[in-house]
Amino acid sequence: SDPSQLPPGSLVHSIVTSVSASSPHFGVWVQVCPGISGFVPALELSSDPDILNDIESNYKVGTRLSCCVMEKSNPEKTPLRHQLQRDDHDNNTKEHNALELSVLLAEEQSNAKQAGFK
Repeated sequence: SDPSQLPPGSLVHSIVTSVSASSPHFGVWVQVCPGISGFVPALELSSDPDILNDIESNYKVGTRLSCCVMEKSNPEKTPLRHQLQRDDHDNNTKEHNALELSVLLAEEQSNAKQAGFK
């Protein structure tokens, strides 16, 4: 599975695999499908400060999220890397690139479609 096959703007369904409440990666790690993981930065999870102040309670492992693939990050920045726990679908536990995702953008797209916009 190649994350680059999901262009920016794609809507994906994912499941929270871990919550990172400390920098540099403050947000949630998700699995989009076997072999493809993603990261949703905290500021892309919600615009509600109360939710952001306690993401561990609001985004528990196993929570389903609809996300939007964000633009590819600047190649000069360090790419997101995440050590996945081994599961039945993975043959190895090596690090790999993760998609950068947004829940807020997915909600905006969903709301725009309901309002009749494309």
